[in-house]
Amino acid sequence: MERVMIFIDGSNFYYGLRDALGTAKIDFDIFDNLLCGQERRLVHVHYYNVRLRQAVDKLHYAEQQKFLSVLQSIPHFDVHTGRLVDREREENCPKCGTNIVCHTKPRRV
Repeated sequence: MERVMIFIDGSNFYYGLRDALGTAKIDFDIFDNLLCGQERRLVHVHYYNVRLRQAVDKLHYAEQQKFLSVLQSIPHFDVHTGRLVDREREENCPKCGTNIVCHTKPRRV
């Protein structure tokens, strides 16, 4: 029997679902098994995302922690978390051409 491992970029997956379907609610256990089908055996799922900063947004942080704990309870499912990194970039103002420094804000999940 063919074996399958699934790797999910959590942020891209979330925003892709939200943009395509209008919602990002999904039962990962059912979804993962649908990807495998009857002929293949699910070995493991790896889900990657970053933890939101509690100091920036306590509500979204708490929601994300709850979501990640649900994912960790799914058999054969590992959650891998990284960290948010603020980045600066330079852009030209589209109206006047002035060079400005922008700070990239982390995306919410």
